[in-house]
Amino acid sequence: MKKRWSFILSCIAAFTLMVGCAEKSESPGASSDDGKQTAPDPEQKYSLTLMTWQGSGAPQKVWDDLNAKFNEAHPNITVVNEPMDSKQYSQVYKARVVSGEGPDIMSVYPADLESFVQAGYIAPLDDLAALKKLERLNLDQYKVDGKLYAIPLAIGGTGILYNKEIFSRLNLEVPRTWSELIEVSEKIKENGIVPFGMTVKDSWFTQFFIYPLTKAPVQAKNPDVYYKIAKGEMKFGDTAISEAFEKFLLFRDKGFFSKDALGINFDQAKAEFAQGKSAMFVGTDWLLSDIRAINPEFELGFMDFPASDDATENEKVGWGGYSMSLSIKSGKNKEAAKQYLDWLFTQENYQSFVNGIKWFPVLEGIDVSSIDPLANAMSDSFVGMTMYPSDNDVWLSGVADTMLKSIQEAYLNQKTATDIVKDMDESNERALKAK
Repeated sequence: MKKRWSFILSCIAAFTLMVGCAEKSESPGASSDDGKQTAPDPEQKYSLTLMTWQGSGAPQKVWDDLNAKFNEAHPNITVVNEPMDSKQYSQVYKARVVSGEGPDIMSVYPADLESFVQAGYIAPLDDLAALKKLERLNLDQYKVDGKLYAIPLAIGGTGILYNKEIFSRLNLEVPRTWSELIEVSEKIKENGIVPFGMTVKDSWFTQFFIYPLTKAPVQAKNPDVYYKIAKGEMKFGDTAISEAFEKFLLFRDKGFFSKDALGINFDQAKAEFAQGKSAMFVGTDWLLSDIRAINPEFELGFMDFPASDDATENEKVGWGGYSMSLSIKSGKNKEAAKQYLDWLFTQENYQSFVNGIKWFPVLEGIDVSSIDPLANAMSDSFVGMTMYPSDNDVWLSGVADTMLKSIQEAYLNQKTATDIVKDMDESNERALKAK
């Protein structure tokens, strides 16, 4: 599971498939890079390559089926999926793009976005017709110099899963603020139940609690803050990130976490929650099937993470983003790739994609109840927020590992929240010197 979450962190709100300019028949009014209307030549044969980090297996079949259906509707355009293992993807796709042999449609890491744009590897997609269907989303994170270079394909986020039976039995209201979360946790503890299932032994899981607490005080105030730290222009100590660590340690001090959080692993903490021994568990959509597999009768609820005492802020700012997006390189095939995207974002085809991939949709009117009975409510909650991606998406190598190790030490009362931040700044300095 640790590897699975590391994989999700590397791609939640992070990967994008970028497409280029427009075509005329399915995107009226769209324009090419020079402002002229364009469309793929119906007399010309196009062969497009699609490369993502999803790897083979079930996702490959979803793409292959969609691509075959697209080819039936557009006989002159063939789209070939080239699945790539996530561990190899970063090195392979960058090498291919730089060599001029990059895929026509690809997943691009956020850290590569600006450099790819400056080098002319990828094309803007501000005139993509599909964007009209995504107006409710905040796409600022995919813009460079005011132009959009990525279109999201799915959305995800993190909140708190809770045991509805326990909340009902104890007459508890779903908390909407940080203070209310503390009050609810106190009442749960008073009734002999662990408020939050938690593992610190598997330190990667502490991110689920830490990162939602950093969004409003850190990233919402300065969306570029982590990029500046990665460039050496700021330090973690210049931000309010220590507040997140202080709140985490406050919950430790109040006894709100699993009694043996340092001794139990993630699967044990998850089972504790699924079996009704703890009332809440920080997490997101991919946990639903795991929990229901342990306890099919579980009365599961979901709430936004009330990280702030401002209830409206909790409803507007969250941790998550776009699980993946589609994108193309600049060049002769960009009009055909644009046509592919507009086709994919039709209601019927996009519904097929979501059903197969089992991700939360970015389009309205898409039913995801087949994923889980709770999925539609979760999806609606995520779409209404400005979702900030995982903190460590742009941190330099080693910083996240340092943070997790320091959190364990702080949990043992060997360090303070301030010490964690200091350790992170020292790790960042080492990474800057090694570049």
